[in-house]
Amino acid sequence: MDTETARNRAWAMGKRNAQVLYYEDRFGNQHYNGTMEIATTYVLMEGGQEIRYADTGLPCDFSRNYIGPERGAFKASALSASASTMFVINEAGEMYTRLADFDVVGCDPMFFKYTYTP
Repeated sequence: MDTETARNRAWAMGKRNAQVLYYEDRFGNQHYNGTMEIATTYVLMEGGQEIRYADTGLPCDFSRNYIGPERGAFKASALSASASTMFVINEAGEMYTRLADFDVVGCDPMFFKYTYTP
């Protein structure tokens, strides 16, 4: 952790390995991940509304982030991850998941072509 992420609510690590060759979106389109493995560390910040992340293909810092569910209004109390999918839950038991890492959300133009069209 760095000085900004040291005071966190939770952190989790997800590893997408070579056996996970693609993910399928809600329209049934398969998005190929390639055979490279990736490990992502997700950090739920102290306020519970922001998740910082770093992975093995990025600079060694937590300068990248995701805003939590409900456009940041949801305050998570716990975080878990599996491969590139995060899971958050709040004190009332409301839960959300999101498939997100540097490549999947479109930050890396090498892998995917993105579209809003099914």
